[in-house]
Amino acid sequence: MSFIAVVSMVRNEADVIESFVRHNLGWADRLYVAVHESSDETLSILQALQADGLPICLSEVKGAAQIQSEVMTMLMRQAVAEGAGFVAPLDADEFLLPDAGSTQGQSVGDYCQSIFAAMDEGKVYAVPWVRYVPKGGQGFLLSRRAHREKWPEQLTKIILGAEAVRAADLEISQGNHLVLLPGIEGERQKLVPEMLKGVHIAHYPWRSEEQAARKAAVGWLGNVAKYTRYTRVAHQWRDGYRDLMKGRSLQPEPLRHPVKAPRLPGSEVVRLCYTPDYNRENLLELVMGAAEQMAEECAEFRARLLRQPVSIIMLYKGDIELFAKTLASALADDYPLKEYIVLAPEISSEGEKALLELLEQQPVECISLLSGPTAWDLLPGGVKGEFVQWLPEGFALTPDRLTKMISALSAQEELSLMLSALEEGEYLERKIMRQEVFDIDTGKEVFMPGDGSQAAQNIWETRQCFPGGLASAIFRRRQLEALQWPPARDWQEHEGRELLASLLAGHVYGYIAEPLLKADKNFLA
Repeated sequence: MSFIAVVSMVRNEADVIESFVRHNLGWADRLYVAVHESSDETLSILQALQADGLPICLSEVKGAAQIQSEVMTMLMRQAVAEGAGFVAPLDADEFLLPDAGSTQGQSVGDYCQSIFAAMDEGKVYAVPWVRYVPKGGQGFLLSRRAHREKWPEQLTKIILGAEAVRAADLEISQGNHLVLLPGIEGERQKLVPEMLKGVHIAHYPWRSEEQAARKAAVGWLGNVAKYTRYTRVAHQWRDGYRDLMKGRSLQPEPLRHPVKAPRLPGSEVVRLCYTPDYNRENLLELVMGAAEQMAEECAEFRARLLRQPVSIIMLYKGDIELFAKTLASALADDYPLKEYIVLAPEISSEGEKALLELLEQQPVECISLLSGPTAWDLLPGGVKGEFVQWLPEGFALTPDRLTKMISALSAQEELSLMLSALEEGEYLERKIMRQEVFDIDTGKEVFMPGDGSQAAQNIWETRQCFPGGLASAIFRRRQLEALQWPPARDWQEHEGRELLASLLAGHVYGYIAEPLLKADKNFLA
């Protein structure tokens, strides 16, 4: 049986996110929410609501650029693939409500569901979009005093039927106002959406001066990062950003025909009652953080353009299922130029057959297998990449690992290798308890500790290693060649401890204190 889904991409919406979730789950069956680089409590509130048993499918989106269209389309397709009959794309400040006098004694949730029951899954619907302005207060947003525009905006929002999505492979436009056809950029859906009657979407774009300033600043910078400042979209954020640059305060646009908005009961609806502390992260800090992120993405883009190849060396220990996950993570990384080398020094003929079958099924051709007792000896001649990444069975790369670390190596010739942290959790805790790993005091930022001789000395003296061992680093191939490719056989037993120490000694290295390497849960068991 099909269900009703809401899809949303949110950023810094902690003051309204619980109101959004609890109200819209009054008529929808499931929420798909992507959290985009939030610096407030948006993600933790959603996680708390999810832990309470609410049907929320959570994901996170990285990057400074505004990618709402792409993310919303992805969430819509996920919902349809999982059985949604209708998908309603909403922002966190939007609420589906009955028109005045329409409910005839029904609850808001029951009335909205009756509207969906009469809709056709083969159609796309346009929903009136009405601007609301609250008068302050806390708790459930829809229970606060507010005024609304008497008439809907010229723009509408959309609700998509699953059959319509599948039939034309539809995409959602920026702002969730239009339906686009794939492959023909900017072309609108030729079939005009059918106007949905009896309901409208209440839009609360302004809730306080501080919230409006933060939204305008981050929203406009994100659109510039994607489209340049000459974009034809997000004009309201552009205007707000221009006002902020001139030192003006942001006030709500006056309602043309204001009327009182009905207040829904909701004293018990919102229990977290989050009040954002705008002083904790002021507007200048927020803008400078967004600017720093965009500058970093420029450096990463430049590194991609250089197209310096990386060789990913994967050690196969005999668990084909675990190795398949490790391989899949390496293939999924979007760094543009990679070769894959599989090391299987201790493998049976039956195991080699299964491994070859797995490799032949992969969608790339640049995978080579070095097997048997001579695998280690053949390795130096098989590596062609400018950089080398070691990846043992049972570990996985996070999607942006290669780009972040190769960007630092590409831009700074004096760096011989980049180290990163392993994902925090049970695996790392066990190793710390057994005194098998040590940490360096790096803080939370990327920084360059310099000469690695002290770290190498610690490895030799304590027999400890960094979390992730040899797999915690990306090396320059010339560095390995200068050491005449010292044998890495201890990688199988000690995560390449001695090789890592040799590579660190006397070399300048960088360190990213982010958990960019993950260990599979099955590996931890």
